[in-house]
Amino acid sequence: MTKLRTIAIALILGTAVMLVFGRGGSFPFLAHWDDESNIAKNAAVANPSWERLGELWQRPNLGLYVPVTYTAWVGAGYLSRQIAADSLTAAPKPMVFHWLNISLHWLNCVILYILLRKLSTESKGVPSEVAALMGTLLFALHPLHVEPVIWVSATKDVLGASFYGLTLLGFWQWLQANDRPGAWRWYWATLVTAALAMLAKPASVTLPVALTGVTVAMAGLSRRRSIGLLPFWLLALAVVVLTKYLQPAEIAVSLPIWHRIVVASDALVFYLAKVLLPSRLVVDYARTPESVLSQPFTYVEMAGLAVFMWSCWRWRRRGGAYIAGALVAFAVLLSPNLGLVGFTFQRISTVADRYAYLALAVPAWLLSSWLERKSARSYCLVAVLLACLAVKSYMQVAIWRDGATLFGHSLALQPNSAIGHFVAGSFALDNHQTAPAISHFKEALRLSPNLERAQNGLGMAYIESGDYDLAVAQLQALQPRTPWYFLAKTNLCVIHLRRGLMPLALQECQDAARGDPSCSECLLNLGAAYGQMGQYGDAITSFRSALSQEPSRRDAYINLVIAFAATGAATEAIREHRHVITLTPAGQDIPLAAIDAVMALNLDSLAERLLLESLAARDAQSSIYSRLGVLMTKQGKKDEAGEHLRTALRLNPTNQEAIQAMGHLD
Repeated sequence: MTKLRTIAIALILGTAVMLVFGRGGSFPFLAHWDDESNIAKNAAVANPSWERLGELWQRPNLGLYVPVTYTAWVGAGYLSRQIAADSLTAAPKPMVFHWLNISLHWLNCVILYILLRKLSTESKGVPSEVAALMGTLLFALHPLHVEPVIWVSATKDVLGASFYGLTLLGFWQWLQANDRPGAWRWYWATLVTAALAMLAKPASVTLPVALTGVTVAMAGLSRRRSIGLLPFWLLALAVVVLTKYLQPAEIAVSLPIWHRIVVASDALVFYLAKVLLPSRLVVDYARTPESVLSQPFTYVEMAGLAVFMWSCWRWRRRGGAYIAGALVAFAVLLSPNLGLVGFTFQRISTVADRYAYLALAVPAWLLSSWLERKSARSYCLVAVLLACLAVKSYMQVAIWRDGATLFGHSLALQPNSAIGHFVAGSFALDNHQTAPAISHFKEALRLSPNLERAQNGLGMAYIESGDYDLAVAQLQALQPRTPWYFLAKTNLCVIHLRRGLMPLALQECQDAARGDPSCSECLLNLGAAYGQMGQYGDAITSFRSALSQEPSRRDAYINLVIAFAATGAATEAIREHRHVITLTPAGQDIPLAAIDAVMALNLDSLAERLLLESLAARDAQSSIYSRLGVLMTKQGKKDEAGEHLRTALRLNPTNQEAIQAMGHLD
């Protein structure tokens, strides 16, 4: 019956998670933020292989060493390709990655429920399924969980929590088993899950502290239990040393110890406030160490926290010790990201919703324990509270439906958001609005001077505006060990290409491609440099390498069409153009840049075949008919030209190319 009840509770939790977070499964990747670099444009995920997976275990990616998380993403990427219509050119499907996060969150809720039941049984002797369920629902539905569950790049938070919870469960079983047969199987399994937790998210190094606390609370420290805890402490130390060695120290924030204590106190108060009142949730709270230390109220918060802890100690016999212990546990679970130790994101904000994911298990436990001593009326009040949290989370999920909505919301609530300004600048640059883009990138850098992606974005905006001198100065300012350094190098290559400085362009592109062989943008620009120098064989090799890293790069196939056409390989050019057609979403116009280049080379027969291939896929695209009309006019086939041009104007009466061609035809 206990197993049946647990299954029933798991289904209830799954239904609640589905109702609140389920629509996030259809959301796209977030443009211009970590989803692209971690997944959509990451060769190991987009085009998985054992060799690339091995590389992720050998070195950090984008400054983070989380190989277990990347292994999960690689698995999701492989599944994504298997269900794609064309697995050779398919981009990773966001749906697969979103449902990975949602499923892990559900698993974590089930694990937490089992832990709360065990805590109830061990401490009170009277298990309470309803109280444990209520506590778990607080964890499941809290609005602070929207970011780690809906944001694909936060898989490390939910995955690390899964292994963290499994470790606590396994260790509990080992403690209960004592020296009975099979007890040590639980122990060794627990040691494995602990390692996986720490390699999924380095912040899981707090596990030995949690295990020690569980041991002391359950049965006290004995020689056997102390020896059993030692490997977990050594494992945590090894992970700390490994990540410290592998991750570049230059991108972490460094502060004096006194300043760290102040920042950590502010962060702890912030999280407590958001747990109690989860309003105005944004991606970037802009609580940098500098802003926190400059606010006088920070020190008032610090004093208030000290007074609260003193009060808990004074009234320890009336439940104060219980609350103080919970606060300490909450702080321990948050400690890796409170600012006591510097980390990269701290340059933008010390606090973020996702950092509180694991720590929210403590309020869940407090609620569960409190309810066990209360009447049915209290249960009803808590049910109303949970319903309100579910509604708030459901509304918060909608804000994550796309990058424009999310970061627009973030900027509206927090105008000092460096991330918000960076993404706003990136969207403006996508639409060729260089002035707003430059303004947003400059503001992002004012707020976070070392935000590499904003430095690179500003350089790209200067390139777009034609101000190459400013672009060069901006891009050369990036430090060699930052993740965006080689992308800046390839953008310098673009500048030299536009200036006609071919040797310099080729040198920059070669340096970028050698420095980051997984950078498809670097390889694409290297191919462009080779192409402009007439080295089409090398250009084709570079474009192929770019596609091996990111198979869904339509621009690489467009360049291949041009390169093959220039070498007279018509069959290969047609084959690559079919990939261009396949990668163009339904309802969008097929890009004709490659065909225009072929027409410029006076390869009229090949251009006609490419246009007819395009017409077979998009018979309602006006630009295809107008290009055919121009080509037929050039070949003296006036009747066919007129028919194509009239069709182009019927589909789009404002098609200027067709209008001008009709004038020449008449």
